[in-house]
Amino acid sequence: MKTDIQHSECIDMHLTCVVTLLILIVAVSCGQSDTSVSEIHLPDQIRSIDNVTVITLAKQVSDTVELEQAAVFESSDDIYMEGRLSEFTVDDRGRVYIAATQMGRLGIYVFAPDGEFITRIATYGRGPGEYESIRSIDVHDNQLFLLDARLQKFGIFELDGFTHVKDHVITRNRLTESDSLAKILHPYNLVVNDDSSYILKLRMLPRSRLHPDQPEVYYSLDRTGEMIPGKIFQLKGLSYYFPAQGISTPYLMPFSRSSMVSITDDGRMFTANSDDFLIREYDPSGAYQRAMYFPFENADMSLDEIPLEKELQRMLDQYDLPDTWPALHTMEPDDEEQLWVATITDSDSTFQWHVIDDDGTLHARFTLPGRRASRSAFTKPLVMIRNGFFYQKEQDADTGLERIVKYRISFW
Repeated sequence: MKTDIQHSECIDMHLTCVVTLLILIVAVSCGQSDTSVSEIHLPDQIRSIDNVTVITLAKQVSDTVELEQAAVFESSDDIYMEGRLSEFTVDDRGRVYIAATQMGRLGIYVFAPDGEFITRIATYGRGPGEYESIRSIDVHDNQLFLLDARLQKFGIFELDGFTHVKDHVITRNRLTESDSLAKILHPYNLVVNDDSSYILKLRMLPRSRLHPDQPEVYYSLDRTGEMIPGKIFQLKGLSYYFPAQGISTPYLMPFSRSSMVSITDDGRMFTANSDDFLIREYDPSGAYQRAMYFPFENADMSLDEIPLEKELQRMLDQYDLPDTWPALHTMEPDDEEQLWVATITDSDSTFQWHVIDDDGTLHARFTLPGRRASRSAFTKPLVMIRNGFFYQKEQDADTGLERIVKYRISFW
């Protein structure tokens, strides 16, 4: 089905002497008039934010994106990827790098754009080019960067010959008293920007009911792995649930609220709390630039659709649980300055995706299969949009094995 989306003119509204909201009205060109600005209800917290773009729809828009399967990256007679597929990335040539981990074993499996296996790099251990965990991988300037959170180091591999170049231990010698939180949190994600600078995310599980929240912080690293004093920014941590008595690992639920961060190749950072469709943009130094807000009604939530053991049910009974699902499931930037945002809707079997252009206008929407009752708030879904393709981790229905599937993107 083809649907033409017509963008109306931008309307400047001065809500206060210091706050300007640029209202972008996105309408479907099928005879309907644009939604009146006076009909848009903005929550007070949105009105108080500087430089906000508000995106609205005259009516629901049908799917305007088609995904056609182009390749599959999976275990075969040539190679078996042992363990869980924990991370993956794609380089400028379309080659796919998949990190697989299990107790005592790990590796990064390299595939050609058509799905043919090329080689395996990285091994388990503590020596040069050896690692005990793979928390994140990233490619930049013909090199692959691997973060080992357990050994608190990152490795660099050359992609022409797939050879190990060097490892850097993450050190905190230059941190000051104002960086006390960063001294106790653990590395979680490493991103390499176009200017070859590093951004490190740190987080930690809460240790007790008395301290249920553990914030996430972002720091810059120098080329040797030394953390640079002064955090880029700090975000609220996850919403955990604890047993009433005793010492126990806290639980995360599919409806747990969380912070989300997506970093573009040029170092721009988009942040959001999953409870609202409100996305803030920061420059590489952490300075606020703008925000985008989509009026969104969160779906009603009931524990009946979530399979729970009786013990877990009793534990949750002590909490005043939210009566709605979070608004956001995940968000990912592509390599064409667009942001792809998946929302949780009334459907229990699909997520709805929104493709937002760099100027804050809605470019397209579509739905993909997915169960909100089994989503993870701790880790982002493995999704990447590169070179005109949509990549995501899936499970083979026949074998049960995890794999990465590549889809060609077509906009209607």
